[in-house]
Amino acid sequence: MSSRLRAQIQFLLEADRLKAVARRTYLTDQSRRENAAEHSWHFALAVLLLREYGGDFDLFRALQMAIVHDLVEIDAGDTFVYDADGQNSKAERENAAANRLFGMLPDDQNREFRALWEEFEAGESREAQFALAIDRLCPVLLNYATGGRAWKEHGVSAARVRNYNLPATAAAPEIQSFIAALLDFAVEKGVLEA
Repeated sequence: MSSRLRAQIQFLLEADRLKAVARRTYLTDQSRRENAAEHSWHFALAVLLLREYGGDFDLFRALQMAIVHDLVEIDAGDTFVYDADGQNSKAERENAAANRLFGMLPDDQNREFRALWEEFEAGESREAQFALAIDRLCPVLLNYATGGRAWKEHGVSAARVRNYNLPATAAAPEIQSFIAALLDFAVEKGVLEA
């Protein structure tokens, strides 16, 4: 086996650990919380399905970001978006994780995966902006579908959900409008506290 293939196989085995990273969001059947690998799959599926709401962008690049963006959570863990303390150390933890994890890859793929992750985090390219909008949509949908279970467990208000999600979805106005309407409905139905 070549050293390149050996490194790629080792990375694939390491990437499997993403399945063990628990998130706060519950599955729609509420049997358990989703893991980060499931979120990445759901996110990539949503990018593919909802691409018509993204305008002119490179779908393949957005899909690459969806697949790669949470790999750093293998080392850094999932940081709950409404956890101020966790957010304070998130960038440092994720950067160290990116160094280690992507560093396992052959040099060209290390640079490629690192660039995809950094592009998503920066949120400046059209692809990253659309991917970010969809990344924000998925947990909102699951939280709504589970009666706001994770929101309620953590005392998250509608204002906090709006402040976190709506600015990040500006690149996909129809998605942004949908989320805003869904949050209004969630408050009206008692799924989310005002």
